Amino acid sequence: MEPLLTLDGAANFLVTSDLLLDHMTIECSPEVDGDTSKNSLSTLYKFITGTKRVTPLGLEKNIAIKFKHECKPGCHCRPTAATCDPSITFPIHFENAKDFEVIMDSALEESTGFGFV
Repeated sequence: MEPLLTLDGAANFLVTSDLLLDHMTIECSPEVDGDTSKNSLSTLYKFITGTKRVTPLGLEKNIAIKFKHECKPGCHCRPTAATCDPSITFPIHFENAKDFEVIMDSALEESTGFGFV
């Protein structure tokens, strides 16, 4: 057994994406689970994958969550998604949760149909 409290052993205490995800739980309030109204989980899933329903092949194995760091001061950009290689990118310039909620609602409401009416 190698000692942990050395410079080499310190690497055992680094946070990795696998370690973080293994200990992360997604919680939704009961009244939102399965809700098909505006800005529900199915709306978020559609924003990320392009479909509101799980396909016969099942859920996507991995959905990448990315963060956009290079926003300029005063930027009002919205979260973006890539449906072919499922990912969602969140800008990090929000001052508070309410600002994030407003921008996220806007992104979900105005993103349907790939620009087609």
